[in-house]
Amino acid sequence: GDLLILVCDGTDHQFVVALDKRTGKIVWKQARQHLERAFARNPFCQMAYSTPLVQDIDGTPQLVATCADHVAGYDAATGKELWWMPYEGCSLVGRPSYGNGMFYVVGSIKLDHHAVYAVRPGQGQLKTEQVAWQNSVGMPHVPSPLLLGKELFVVKDSGTATCLDALTGKVVWKNRL
Repeated sequence: GDLLILVCDGTDHQFVVALDKRTGKIVWKQARQHLERAFARNPFCQMAYSTPLVQDIDGTPQLVATCADHVAGYDAATGKELWWMPYEGCSLVGRPSYGNGMFYVVGSIKLDHHAVYAVRPGQGQLKTEQVAWQNSVGMPHVPSPLLLGKELFVVKDSGTATCLDALTGKVVWKNRL
C-alpha cells in the first residue's frame, strides 16, 4: 500500500515501524515484544537481520518477521501484534515464505542449531498444534527458504541444498552444491 515498513532489531532498540511512503512520517511504530530470554542471555542476542514478508491472511495483510528468538505476525495496517511463536536463537536472518496455509520460518532450537518451522498463523502465542512441523537436521542459519508448490528448498551456509516436503518437513533429497 502506501507504507514503507522497516524492521529494526538492533542490540539497543528493537521495533517495527511503518512510514508514509510519500512523506516519510511515522504512521505506526511497534516495539518488539518477548525478548526477555534473549536479553537475559546477553543484550547482544536481541539483534536480527531478517527481511519481513507481507501476506494476506483472511483479508488482513500480515507482516511476518523473524526476531532474535521468535517470529511474530503483525497487522500491516496498524502494527498490532497478532501472533508470535518462540524459539531459541540470536541473529536470525532468513526471510519467511508462505504457502499451503503456513509460514515457513528459519529459527533455532538452540543458539547454534537451526531449524525450519512450518507455522499456521493464529492469535497470541501459537499453540503446539499450530506448528505443523519442524526440521532441525542440517538446516541453514542465513539463507531464506524458497517454496515452490509443495516443495521447500533450503541451502545450508556450508553449501548443502535440501528439498523438504512442505506439508510434512520430511527430506525429499539432499545434495552438496
